[in-house]
Amino acid sequence: MVQSIYIKNLNKKFDHAKYCLQPNYPPLGSHPTMNDELPNRIVIGSVVVKANVSRFTENGVEFEDGMKVDNIDNVVMATGYTFGICFRQMKSTTPWRSSSVLMNNKREISLPDRSAMWEDIRNKQVTIARRFKASHRHTIQVDYVDFMDELAEIECKPNLRKLFFTDPKLAFDVFFGSASPYQYLLHGPGAWKPAQEYIQTQWERTFKPLNTRPCNADKAGSFGPMTIMLVLIVAFVAYFLVF
Repeated sequence: MVQSIYIKNLNKKFDHAKYCLQPNYPPLGSHPTMNDELPNRIVIGSVVVKANVSRFTENGVEFEDGMKVDNIDNVVMATGYTFGICFRQMKSTTPWRSSSVLMNNKREISLPDRSAMWEDIRNKQVTIARRFKASHRHTIQVDYVDFMDELAEIECKPNLRKLFFTDPKLAFDVFFGSASPYQYLLHGPGAWKPAQEYIQTQWERTFKPLNTRPCNADKAGSFGPMTIMLVLIVAFVAYFLVF
């Protein structure tokens, strides 16, 4: 049902099947590619969509559907890459992820037993195989927020229930705002005092580079006090319905 609605919305701009761009797997079964220029290029003929390459000839290429093209000048290989990650040698993208490794090494936290960890790995592999197309790069595909929350079980996951009563605005920004790594630095080991400020100013800092000239735009439609209060009430109800 959800997939059908999603496909319908994607095809509102142009019919992917008619442009030979519709894959044989669900839209969310792989990394999406967004390009406003490609449909126009296909229409005017400057880009021609072909089947997968079957083999190369002396001066051309043969596709899986049997079509051949000769006298090709250049071939651009866009086949992806092979990844290999050594966990202990890579630089962590978040300070508390490094902290979790350090705490484990210092025996401040304990890992589950070996069989439990392997069972968790196998369950995740089954979930990934059901959700994504068969591809080497999707063997480690995860949802960012769920993955970060699982790592944050070392007591640095933001306590939204507590935040709502101690700092409602911060709770609102964490729950409805961007899922930035700063929210995992509010509590627990490696807590960082400026994290709250960085969470509440991340959009200002995002748009700051765009402010290259004065712009006297009409600010009509901004949130008033009553609107903000209504949103907070809705957020409060939504939180307790979800959690």
